[in-house]
Amino acid sequence: MTKLIEIRSYIIKENLIDEFHQLIKKESIPLQKKWGFKIKAFGKSTISKDVYYLIRCFKNEDELKTLNSDFYNSNDWINGPREKILSYIVSSIEFDFWETD
Repeated sequence: MTKLIEIRSYIIKENLIDEFHQLIKKESIPLQKKWGFKIKAFGKSTISKDVYYLIRCFKNEDELKTLNSDFYNSNDWINGPREKILSYIVSSIEFDFWETD
């Protein structure tokens, strides 16, 4: 079955990548899983010391849009780790594509 893959890449403030990883691992990932996200991978880049990535899978574009909208507008996110996570991020980029065989 073909999946829609979303990649989010973040530039993290200098020397804070390890703290950011712990925050994502302990707070963000469990919360995203609670909301139904399928996390494929997340972590620190092996090439760039201040780059972090998050890779998630979706059935289709509707699921991606609905989950992202519902989650990022939820009280769980807004009143949870949102501000703390955003305080580490210098910039980010996200894109999605269809998985190929």
